[in-house]
Amino acid sequence: EEIRDFMQQMSKRETQASVTLEVIGYSWEGREILCLRIEGSENVPSKVEKTRGMLLLGGVHAREWLTTVTVLQVAVRLIEAYGKVQWVTEALDKASVHIIPLVNPDGYVYT
Repeated sequence: EEIRDFMQQMSKRETQASVTLEVIGYSWEGREILCLRIEGSENVPSKVEKTRGMLLLGGVHAREWLTTVTVLQVAVRLIEAYGKVQWVTEALDKASVHIIPLVNPDGYVYT
């Protein structure tokens, strides 16, 4: 619940980057699997079609808490750096980053 709230806050945050929260599936026990998509601003024309991307996964196994926090911190840093740090801005204008902090929400709840 806290992770979902945090991801919603990031997707509604005032930022130059395009940040979208999506439900990409459900766990065996019916919990949502969420993905945070971070891209460059829609106002920036890209010479390269955005077919490139990066996928960061966390919480794949039960009792694996650190990876969840780590990928969420990467998301925060990318969102904050877009428009301020040149290499981040250029990278996000050419590709999208998909962050799934809890691939296994059932295992997370179990522990």
